[in-house]
Amino acid sequence: MKHTYKMIIAIVLLAVAIGAVSIYSFYMLNSSSSKMEKDILAIENSIRNNNWDSAGDNLEKMQKSWSKTKKMWAVMLDHAEIDNIDITLSKLSSYIEMKDLALALAETASLKQYIKHIPEKESANISNIF
Repeated sequence: MKHTYKMIIAIVLLAVAIGAVSIYSFYMLNSSSSKMEKDILAIENSIRNNNWDSAGDNLEKMQKSWSKTKKMWAVMLDHAEIDNIDITLSKLSSYIEMKDLALALAETASLKQYIKHIPEKESANISNIF
């Protein structure tokens, strides 16, 4: 009987720990993706205004931020998601350098979709559980 209570307490503590880590992970994903979405909007606005220097500067800031964020996300996410973001950032950098309005805007749209998709995919809801 004594071992049964210890086992129940251990299971409850483990469940609470898993729940706390899940909540923290979701919060971290949400906050970092929101920040990245704002960065993308700044890049997009600069591109739309043909302010290529500002777009390049904003992209450079975002890439520095992304290199830190990527390390945290790599622990929680499928690496294909991270690779997609890396590839899109590389393409966007080239398009900004070449001052290609249409392709740069297309890549910002792709990047936004990748960033928005991750918290949605990782959220705890019925469709993700079953």
